[in-house]
Formats: sequence, C-alpha cells, structure tokens
Amino acid sequence: MTETAMKHKLHRLTLGVIIVVLALCVASGGVLYYLYQSMQESTQMQLQAETQEYKKRILKQIDYNFQCLRTAASILSYEDLEDRERLHTVLQAANGSNDFVNMALFTQDRMGVMTRSDVDNPQSFPLVQCQTDVIDTVESAFEGKESISRLFSSADFRTAANNEKLCVYSVPVYKGGSVAGVLAACDNIGIFEEILSGDTVLGSKRYLHLLNDQGEFLIRSAYSVIKEQPETLLDDSFMPEEAQEAARRAFANQESASSSFVYEGNRYQFYIEPVGINNWYLYCADTDMSTSQYMGHILLVAAVALSLVVLVAVAILYLGYMAFRRNSAALMKLAYYDPVTGAENAVRFEQRLEARKAQHLPYGIVAVNIHRFKFINELHGSAGGDQVLRDLKTAIEEQMRPGEFFCRDAADLFYILMEDTDKAVLRERVERLTAAVRTSWQKHYGGGLALYCGVAVGGDRVQALLAMQSIQASMQTEISFYDAKVHAEERRKCQIENTMKIALEQEEYELFLQPKFRLDTGALAGAEALVRWRKHDGTYRYPNEFIPLFEENGFCTQLDLYMMDQVCRQLRRWMDAGRVPIPISVNQTRLLFFSAGYVEKLTAIVRKYDVPPRYVTLEILEGVATGNTKELNDVIDQLHQQGFRVSMDDFGTGYSSLNALYQLKIDELKLDRGFLAMAATEEDAARRRAILDQIIQFARTMGLETVAEGVETAEDEALLRELHCDLGQGYYYSKPVDVKTFDETFMQ
Repeated sequence: MTETAMKHKLHRLTLGVIIVVLALCVASGGVLYYLYQSMQESTQMQLQAETQEYKKRILKQIDYNFQCLRTAASILSYEDLEDRERLHTVLQAANGSNDFVNMALFTQDRMGVMTRSDVDNPQSFPLVQCQTDVIDTVESAFEGKESISRLFSSADFRTAANNEKLCVYSVPVYKGGSVAGVLAACDNIGIFEEILSGDTVLGSKRYLHLLNDQGEFLIRSAYSVIKEQPETLLDDSFMPEEAQEAARRAFANQESASSSFVYEGNRYQFYIEPVGINNWYLYCADTDMSTSQYMGHILLVAAVALSLVVLVAVAILYLGYMAFRRNSAALMKLAYYDPVTGAENAVRFEQRLEARKAQHLPYGIVAVNIHRFKFINELHGSAGGDQVLRDLKTAIEEQMRPGEFFCRDAADLFYILMEDTDKAVLRERVERLTAAVRTSWQKHYGGGLALYCGVAVGGDRVQALLAMQSIQASMQTEISFYDAKVHAEERRKCQIENTMKIALEQEEYELFLQPKFRLDTGALAGAEALVRWRKHDGTYRYPNEFIPLFEENGFCTQLDLYMMDQVCRQLRRWMDAGRVPIPISVNQTRLLFFSAGYVEKLTAIVRKYDVPPRYVTLEILEGVATGNTKELNDVIDQLHQQGFRVSMDDFGTGYSSLNALYQLKIDELKLDRGFLAMAATEEDAARRRAILDQIIQFARTMGLETVAEGVETAEDEALLRELHCDLGQGYYYSKPVDVKTFDETFMQ
C-alpha cells in the first residue's frame, strides 16, 4: 500500500471517527435534552397535583366553617332576635363549640351583638362601624347569600393580638322563610397557614403561597426559597417578563398558569391555580431538577478525551438515563398504583375524576367490596386474599369500556367510574361484574363469594361508599344507590358518636322507669329501667336513635354499667327515705354480658351503694343464648351466687327454642309484646292465645315468673290474668316516666 493510499485511508478513518464523535455528541445532547424536558414535565405534573390538593383542603375547611355557622344559624332561628341578652348567651355557647375568634348576630336594623372569648358581657354595635369587607359580607348574607370576606386587619372582629389577618364568614338566619338576621363569625388565617405549611402530596416541601388577583401575597409559605419578600408576585425582580405575563393572564381570566424563573443560579417551575373564592390563587414553585451542569461536564470531557471519553460519557449517560427511567417508573408506581393488584390507587383515581368533572361528562361511581374479606384472609392466608383481589381487579378490567377507569383504595375496596348514568344499565353492569368475580372464585376455591356495591350517579367516592355501607351489615341486596337520606343518616350517626362519651361524662343519659304490676292483685311489683338521652337544650334522644349504634360500636357496655349505677343510686335513695324499694330490671347487652370481669363490675356497683342485689334483675335478650348455653349458664351461676336475678327479655321473637329455654338457669321470662298485638283475624288471635298459654304454662312448670310486655288495653290485662301470667307491663298502666314522676305517682 502506497503512502498516498495510507494517508487517504487515514483521512477516511479520521473523518469516520469525527463523524462518529459528532454523532455521539449530538445523540448525547438529544438524550440530555429529552431528560431535561421529562424532568420539567414531571415537576409540572407534581406542582399541579399538589396545588389542587391544597385547593381541596382549603375549600373543605371553608365548607366546614360554613357548616358550623349554618348549624348555629338554625338554632338561632328559634330564638327571639330582639332579646340581646339571650342572643349573647346562645352565641357564647355556639362560639365555645368551634374555633372561631368571635361571632356576631346582626338584625334587620343592622345592629349587631358580638361575643368574644375574652369578653363576658354582650357587645352591641352598628354594622356601619365595621370594616368595608365585613359590611359587604354581612349585606350579602342579608340578600340570602352565604359569603366569606377578603383577608383584612382591623379592630373589628379581632383578638387582642395586633396586625392579625382575619376573614369573616356570614350566613343568613331565617324566620318564617325570610331572612331575619345574619350570623357572622370571624376567623384568623391560622388554619390556612397550617394547611399551606403541611407536607405535600408526595412528601416534599414546596414554595407555596396564597395570592389575590393583584398578585399580592396573602399568606406566605414557611418553605419559601426566595429570600426577598416583595409585596406582589409581579414585583419580583427575578421573574422574567414572560413569566409575569403568564401570571397576569391567569389573574385576569381566572385561570391556571405555569412558567419558570431563575433564582441564585437555580431554575424553578411554578404553577398558579385559582381557588374559586374571593379571587384567591395558590402559587406553588419548586426546582425543575435541571441537569445542564452535568451535560456541560460531559461535553467538556468529550471535547478533551475525543471519542473514547465520549463513548464512556454516553455509556454513563445511558446508564443514568435508564436509572432515571427506572426510578421514575418506581416513583410513579408508588405514587399512583396499588402494589398488590397493580391497579391505580385512589390518588390517581381522584385526579382522573376531577379531569372528567371539568369536562362536564356524565358518569357513575361504583364502590365494590367483598363481604367478610378478613375471613377469606384467615381461611386462605394473605396470599389467597391477594389472589382474590387480583381476580376482582381482572374482572373489573374485563368490564371496562374505553374512557372508564377504576382503582383499589384500601383492603378489598375498589372504586369504578362508569360512563353510564341510567340506574338500570348501571345495575345490569354491576351484576355482570359481581357474577364474573363469583365465577372466578368458584373456579379457584369453590363455594360462594358475596360482594356488596354502592353506586353514586354523578357523585363521588364518599357517596358511593355510603351507599355501599348502607347494605354492608344486612346483605339483603348486593347493590345500593346513593340516597341523600343515607348520607344524612350517616351524618346523624357521626354526630351521636362524637358526643356520646361527653354525654356520659355530663350525665345526660337519664333513668326512666316503667312500672310492673301483679295481675292477680294489681299491686306494684317492680319497674324496668329505660334510658333517655336529655341533650343540653332539654330535648330528648330516644333509645331507638342511639342504642342500635351503641351496640354496633361497642359503647353499649359503658352505657349499661352507667345505667346499673343509676338504678342502684335510685334504690339507695328509696332506702334512705325509709321506703321499701321495688325490684328494678336493667337491660344487659350481649357485649357486656360476656365481657371480662362482668360479674365483678356489677358486684362493685351494688356494694358502692350498699344495695341488696335481690332488688336488681338483669334482663338479657333471648338472642344472647344462641349457640353458647353453657357459657351463658356459667355467668348466670356467678350472678346467682352474688344474689342477682336474671330475666330473658322479648321471648318469642324467633331466636330461642323451648329446648334452649329448658337448659337456661334464668329466674324470669319476659314475653314479647307481639303476642298481644292486634291480630288480623280471629283465627290468628286464637293461635296467639294458644301459644301464649303454652309458654306461660311451660314457664310455670319450670318455676319461672312470667312478665308480659305491651299491655295496652283492659282486654289485654283480662287475657293475661285468665292465662295466669304473673306480671304485666305496658302503656295500659303507664308509659316510661322520669324518676321524679315515678316517685310521685307510684311510690307515695
């Protein structure tokens, strides 16, 4: 090979190397640019998700504050709005049950009565003396609109602290269907500062502020990376003109916006989201995770070390890129996907649901749960339970149409968005889904599997969950549609549960007594203890409102012991007054009857009041005896040893058999009121009489005393006397009455 040929080949090789190096540099630059753009997009998505989450939290807090005011306004609607002393007292009580700085009521003459936590006497003042923002908010409520003011600092509606930012909520107070006054409450921004200072959706610390439509900072984040504190966002010297213009457009058009800026050498992405109230905006910023310095380093090494260094740099870049992809995928999977089934989680579901709502598209939300799933886990282990969840996920996927989506929230709870809104269509689709799940279950495990589903047309996950929970216990149907009454019932239960323990501490549960009479002589023979809940306003909650809930949540055990204490206290009063006490029956729930230390707790109460236990009869429902007769008799034996009597209540409701009754060591049999209910035909009445006669005769043979509930007429009493029943109880003699009335009527 000649020198010329060698030089020519070298030139070609050099050119090839240069081309390869340039190609590698361009490829490296392209990869780096793609990474940079991906990071920016990821940051922007996180900023949007977190800002919208804070927006939800702020709106939820505002809605909660309005709900507190509505409740107080409904109470005030029954008050004389001219009685300022009384209004001050009611406002003091209302203010004491919430976190407002103070509250005020304005009447039609625009005069206000204000209460503050640091002032005991009522303060009257005209509305015109208040801040303009306060006046506008109150006047809006006089027009029948609920309103919240802008943030302000004033001597009106404020605490002793100076320069404190406040806002005022106002709701109308109605009388006779028209606005009779306005209830206003002042609150500081502490709760909003607390919300904005909390951890974000993905656990990082964000540069997040609350602004008005002029870009002025209303609340500043505790994690701000900007050392300066300009009055408005648009005054920030580090904000480029294009970023300021994006912010101006967002403020002018009540819309969201995003852009970026550079501060102290770092690039930051920001996102602006309108709150939807008082032209407030949330402003969230964070670094865009720029990799420009890494890219520059790689290019410098490539320029010095030629192709070999470029290849190494490309290899490092490739590995870094792959690691980034893996980490990003892992992060996205952790943030938006369920690790057990691979389905999306509730966070992702809510994001997609909000997007659908924004498009005003129709939909229905379905909540799906497996009946007694914890027993499936116990029977088949956690691996078997996880497989059931995956089967359910697969069955749901097979039923999905384009545009529909679902998630697994927790345990065995799934939510599905379906595009249908017709209840018949939704029911048919849900039935098809549950049938597919049962088929899969039978294929793998055999036997049956029950599911229950709640549906909210055009609603949300909470409404679908409430609909599902309404059938969770009974399982009389697999599908229930959300009803506002169901929601109201759940809220009522929540209110009761929130106050039940306080009511016990404040002795709001009141002892009522219903007398029992001997049917052969007509003499007073005893009484049954019944509970009534007297609220602080003097009104009552009756047992059917709270007893089933207490049995469900277990609070009945505390209430039963409390009622036992009240009964023994009353027996002690009679004895101290020189009266011969009468036996009192006290209901005992199943949870308490089989709880640890039950007999010892009862014994301690009677000893506390020095009351003979023979005056206390413990009433248990016949359902208590189902399936555990030996255990029940063991407890009864212990009670007998202490001197208590035991009665079976509501016998005949369908749980017990005569054979079970034969085995129990009870002292008294209480017949269900259904035996005395009006019969539809004479034949029905004759059959009831025959059954009642046999039960009474059987009880007498067993040495049991019989008590008939529901005696409401003279005919009822005559029938029972003819059948030789021992005692009668019912409205024919007396309804349940408070202790004072019972004393005056029956114990004189």
